[in-house]
Amino acid sequence: MDLKNLKRHLEARLRQSRSSEGIEPAIRAPISEDSIAVLPFECEREEADIEFLSDGIPENIIHTLSRIRALRVIPRTSAFRYKGRGLDPVKAGRELGVRLVLVGRVRERAGHVEITTELIDCIEEAQLWGEKYAR
Repeated sequence: MDLKNLKRHLEARLRQSRSSEGIEPAIRAPISEDSIAVLPFECEREEADIEFLSDGIPENIIHTLSRIRALRVIPRTSAFRYKGRGLDPVKAGRELGVRLVLVGRVRERAGHVEITTELIDCIEEAQLWGEKYAR
């Protein structure tokens, strides 16, 4: 799934969330329903090229998602304080007050780069989407 498809998926989830707000009054927390944090991607090895990707990809996703007016996107400066902490993404999302968290991992294997991503709902504690890319 590319960024445009992810954007469409998130917009659909936001519409669905808004339409069901009257149905789920029991799940109320200081979490903004229409919100996402893109955490820094984990790096398998500490090499400059791979670390560049693990920082650059989430930064680009943050910039792209911030164009969705109905979506509250946590800025890079706030999300990147979790870099290298190995924190549970649901816990990080709750600390940041967001419903959705996008996490990922960058690995290099036999000259190929693998990027694995997951979109997690912090209220339901469920994976909504995941994808693996190999280049």
